[in-house]
Amino acid sequence: MLNEQELSTLSELGSLQFTAKECEIMLNIKNVGVQILKNDTPEYLAYNSGRLKKEVEVRKKIISQAVDGSSPAQEQFIKYTKILKNNNSVINKLDNI
Repeated sequence: MLNEQELSTLSELGSLQFTAKECEIMLNIKNVGVQILKNDTPEYLAYNSGRLKKEVEVRKKIISQAVDGSSPAQEQFIKYTKILKNNNSVINKLDNI
């Protein structure tokens, strides 16, 4: 199990979009990559919290730029919307099984 400093570093690495294996190498801790991939472990939560918080920041920036008229940002926003709709469609189908 990682200490608080290691979990904080792991969260930061997640925010920088490093893979689980890359995090394991940078932290020089065996099997932390496996722990990142297991749901409900402190490593999973730290890594994904960092990753998702950074994704929120980026999406906010894209939306702001899209609203301000940036065509590339508008295209990216449309891609995110399509992905979300597809994901929600799959989830709804699974819920009906």
